[in-house]
Amino acid sequence: MDVTSVLLAAQSADGATRSAAEQQLASAEAQSFDAFVRMLTEELCDEAKPLDARRLASLVLKNAIDAKERAKKQMYIDRWCAPSMAPTRDACKAKLMQATGSPQKEVRHGVAQVIAKIAAIELSRGMWNDLIQQLLQSVTSDSAPPGARQAALDILGYVCEESSMGNIPAQVLVAQSNSILTAVVQGMRFVAATGDAGAPSQDDIDQVRLAATNALLNALDFARENFDREVERDFIMQIVCESITASNRAIQQTALECLVKVAENYYMYLPKYIQVLHGLVSDAMGASGDAEGCALQAIEFWASIAEEERDLMEEAQAAQEMGEPADPTRQCHGFVRQALPVLCPRLLECLMTQEEEQDDDTWNKSTAAGACMCVLAEAAPDQIVENVLPFIQSKLVDRNDWRAREAATMAFGSVLDGPPDHQLQPLIEQALPLLMHALLTDASMAVRDTTAWTLGRVCMCPAAIDPDSVQAPGTSTLLTKHLVSLVECLVRSLSSDPPVARNAAFALHNIAEAYAYAANEPRSELSPYYEVILSSLVQCSLREDGDEANLRSSAYEALNVTMKYAPMDAMHWVQQLTPVMLERLEQSIQAAAVQSSMDDRAALSEIQGLLCGVLMTATHRLKAGHIHQYADRLMRAYIGVLELGNTLRAAGAGPTDVAARTGTSESEEKTMVTGSMHEEALMAVGALADELGSEFTKYVPHLMPYVLAGLRNWEQYQVCAIAVAVVGDLCRAVDAVLITYGDEIVALLLTALQSGDLDKSVKPPILSCFGDLALALGSIFERYINHVMAMLQQAAQSSLQLEVAPDDFDMLDWLCLLRESILEAYTGVMQGLNNPVLLSPHVSWVISFCELICKPDTLIPPSDRLLGSIVGVLGDLAVSQEGVKAQLHTLPWILPLLKSAMECDSASVQEVGQWAHTVIFR
Repeated sequence: MDVTSVLLAAQSADGATRSAAEQQLASAEAQSFDAFVRMLTEELCDEAKPLDARRLASLVLKNAIDAKERAKKQMYIDRWCAPSMAPTRDACKAKLMQATGSPQKEVRHGVAQVIAKIAAIELSRGMWNDLIQQLLQSVTSDSAPPGARQAALDILGYVCEESSMGNIPAQVLVAQSNSILTAVVQGMRFVAATGDAGAPSQDDIDQVRLAATNALLNALDFARENFDREVERDFIMQIVCESITASNRAIQQTALECLVKVAENYYMYLPKYIQVLHGLVSDAMGASGDAEGCALQAIEFWASIAEEERDLMEEAQAAQEMGEPADPTRQCHGFVRQALPVLCPRLLECLMTQEEEQDDDTWNKSTAAGACMCVLAEAAPDQIVENVLPFIQSKLVDRNDWRAREAATMAFGSVLDGPPDHQLQPLIEQALPLLMHALLTDASMAVRDTTAWTLGRVCMCPAAIDPDSVQAPGTSTLLTKHLVSLVECLVRSLSSDPPVARNAAFALHNIAEAYAYAANEPRSELSPYYEVILSSLVQCSLREDGDEANLRSSAYEALNVTMKYAPMDAMHWVQQLTPVMLERLEQSIQAAAVQSSMDDRAALSEIQGLLCGVLMTATHRLKAGHIHQYADRLMRAYIGVLELGNTLRAAGAGPTDVAARTGTSESEEKTMVTGSMHEEALMAVGALADELGSEFTKYVPHLMPYVLAGLRNWEQYQVCAIAVAVVGDLCRAVDAVLITYGDEIVALLLTALQSGDLDKSVKPPILSCFGDLALALGSIFERYINHVMAMLQQAAQSSLQLEVAPDDFDMLDWLCLLRESILEAYTGVMQGLNNPVLLSPHVSWVISFCELICKPDTLIPPSDRLLGSIVGVLGDLAVSQEGVKAQLHTLPWILPLLKSAMECDSASVQEVGQWAHTVIFR
């Protein structure tokens, strides 16, 4: 095969030519991966070959080594690491390293990406251990040309990036951090030898420095030991500061990005440097034009510090409330509080640099400054108001400058979350009439848009909506005081430009949530306005321009929440809306069935999801008595949505492997995403099953194919999670009717638990689902007991053996949830089977598991819910298993555990603790 011709043909504008070339490449890969790799490597590294062919060779080679999809990725790793590939691997790597010196910049870039992907595989497996030293040699060698230095630094950066993505264990790079940083520093200080006739150009020098700065950015995650040493830390910070003052804008911006990462990862070391950094960042904040990227990073630096200080303050407050000493290594230095007098004026200037027609996707100095102002208010809540109030007061009423009015409104809306109520209430009181007037009359759409957003923020601000914030007894909240004019203003604005209407819907959404406490009360302060709010939102959701600015979604979400929290005297409006929304859903399904355009069908699919969400809320609020009359139509509609979702998914099955290597189009990806089975439809089905109970039985045969398909849909794990939840709903609704599908459900759940391809967030709900199945099937569940109990024990052992960093809060929360789910499942199995003999072999490990997860020194202290699950299981064991009660009496940790439960803040946990104490010690 003439690989050059094939690679060029694969880029042809003629579809038939391109397809034939792709097939040839696919056949070559299938016939001999070894020869395929050699062929592409030769093509990529041959300086005599056309640049277009070499460019595509690097892309195809990279994508033959790496894949996004987990199963395919593992398959690619296995074939690359096969023993028979060893000679080809070595030859390929040698040629690629040599090609880093190519005079063609695009070739060097492609080679660097391929090497990084190979490194991601091999470094994790103890292979190619001299790679970092080879790269260090390329950077530090006096004879290395600038291009080779740049490529070596690019590779270092990519390798560090691969590690941050989890593709290379962090300890692999931590062990070589000194070599990596040596190479990076050499690159950042690269200069041409004086008097050298062949000295590189300034552009070549800058490209090396930029690559080095990018490498440092990616390496900072693994440089903690270096940062812990003051001398090395000083040197790194000096290099970064020097780069911020470089003449090259790209180097400046990347160096500022390094500062952002330093603020995020090494805040505790900043006091020594903050004064110098303040000056550098302040100067960068004023940059504009082609240097605006520097200003954005300067703003991000302060936003990162503010986020860190907010978190530190919350940690200190939590420790104080729990009577624990504050962590001395997690001290808040108050940088934001000290910087506000200088920082706020700069940010307020940035707020006034808006573009004429910026939208939600715009990210510039103005939008970045607004986002930063929000976190500053949380980090310095007592000081922020005094630093922005003069600007707000002077600019809010500036009739001659829309930028001034918009900036003042944005500043006001940005500081509403954080400051104490007594500071905000007089401001809100003064500002509300001005804001409502501006929303209806200001000539600038940008001002009206931001005003609607700010009113939405007011409607979720505790100072305006929390009854406890009222200063004088017997008086209303600020929201209730202004409710008449506010609702009128927002309802009128639902007819305004899409961005304004979207934020008006956002404000109405927040108003409904502010009165959520009255959802089951006879009436609320919002009762008189329910008709106009609901009818206006319904009309807004029908707007022809609803696709713009996410307007339609916002209208439906506001409609949903308004129905969800309707007081009893407004429930008749919910009843009236239900058939209207159902008819809309039916019409959209009919329209989708005759649409030939995939884009149009995908758009209708999105609307169907929104309508399913509204109908799910109506189902929960109306209960079985009122929803029963619509049950048949609802299920037909939901099944119709699910079927259309399957059709869309099949139609958007995606490109071939070779096409994927040469680029997947956005429309193909969009079709695949939009064509997923509707999560909203499945959730709505679950809600209907929950309300109808046993009357849902007749729908089960029609529904189960879609539920089972959802359980198999690991790629779209949210769909899988909802399918698991629906199984739980069906267990509670139809009980043993599910026996027909029991074997398949249990098999799918067990397979999903064992799979590394399924997102871990779905696994705790799957474990809980076994308990639901046992309760539904009763003694029939006996046929699954051995498999399920083995899986529960394996999950329990895993939850104890997993190593988790103390500051990895997401993982710690997940482990706590996993443990809760294991105990919930065991409780369900124990109560559902009601067969102590079958479960007696498992009693020992369950008790041991309970002991280990409630130890005082455990890294993951039990949550209230987990505490309740532990004592509940122990109580059940004492009641159902002979001899367990006596065994529990002898265990020294039982009584303190029960005491903790009985003294818990949660009333439900107290109740379970009291019951468990009674049954164990009576």
